[in-house]
Amino acid sequence: MLAEHGQPDVVALVRDWAGPTVLTTAAPEVYAAHLGRLLGVDEVHGSTVRGRTLVNNESREKVVRLRAAGLDRVACFVTDDLVLDAPMAALADRVLEVSGPGRLREAAVQPGR
Repeated sequence: MLAEHGQPDVVALVRDWAGPTVLTTAAPEVYAAHLGRLLGVDEVHGSTVRGRTLVNNESREKVVRLRAAGLDRVACFVTDDLVLDAPMAALADRVLEVSGPGRLREAAVQPGR
């Protein structure tokens, strides 16, 4: 799956990253955990069920989970939705945007700066 659907620049960035890595996604955490292992990610945050309630890991919930893990800032954040992920992007020193197949670019606005 990673070889077929992974964005090569993002995969290389994550695998070569010298510091801690976190995969934060709205995908179900059970699936995200498998992808995280393939990428060698240190920590995975995905959507979960708490009690009987679905907690979507999106927008502000990503920030809540990141802070619960003891992190207040990130060096680099990669997203394909700058609007939905604005709260997370605001915590980043550098924001990269996946904008279609094969394209990774600096985000037009760097909210954390």
